[in-house]
Amino acid sequence: KISEKMDMNYLIGVPWKMVTQAAGKKLFKRSKVGESSPEEIQYRGENSKLVFVRISGDMENYTINLAKKPK
Repeated sequence: KISEKMDMNYLIGVPWKMVTQAAGKKLFKRSKVGESSPEEIQYRGENSKLVFVRISGDMENYTINLAKKPK
């Protein structure tokens, strides 16, 4: 049996607009008509703000935290 860990360390920038839309859907159980599907690629706008999320650990033991903007 091979015991290898696949360590991961990802930093993901999520557009603030996407965060607020997801929270609105969850809280109010509704969606806007004509809204883009979640499977579509979301491109960052010129002035869009991002929330950074760090995922680290391995496949079984991982942590998800908010992170600071990378320099």
